[in-house]
Amino acid sequence: MNPDARISTALADHHKTKKLHKRLGGAGCWALVCLFLYTARNKPSGDLSGMTDEDIELAANWVGDDGALVEALTQVRFLDGGPGERFVHDWAEHNPWAASADARSAAASAAAGVGSEQRVKGRAGQDDHIGSANFRRHLSHSLRRSQRRLCWGAPCASDASTPCRWATGWAWGRWVATAGCSRRRA
Repeated sequence: MNPDARISTALADHHKTKKLHKRLGGAGCWALVCLFLYTARNKPSGDLSGMTDEDIELAANWVGDDGALVEALTQVRFLDGGPGERFVHDWAEHNPWAASADARSAAASAAAGVGSEQRVKGRAGQDDHIGSANFRRHLSHSLRRSQRRLCWGAPCASDASTPCRWATGWAWGRWVATAGCSRRRA
């Protein structure tokens, strides 16, 4: 599900929008924006097939005459296709961010499963990845600000990237023990 949609700044001056405004007024243009937002959130491919014309009007928050919005959107070509098989005209071209949401989500899921970090059994049975962003974030944010002290400025010789510059207590001990660091805190 997309948290946002991208709408061109040229939408208000586009000839299709002007035709829609002439036919349905400001309520029709607002319904178009609502339909774009619904499509980005629920139908990111832009394919509205399976939705009746009434469903499309409900998704667009249309309060006018039944069928008037879908008819006008079809006439000005914001929507293509027949009843039950409608889709937003050139959705992927005009809103590539929303249209590629499923592909981005699949790529992110695949990337999250990839990694060759060393696994360590953490405190309270939690698994942490040494060198991973979550481990670094855990080290730096799990301690109260008043408990943090600056660790060695340079990275350890045994590892090119020290995951945390701020740590004390068990977190520092875990870093020393798991990364093979020979340095001790001053």
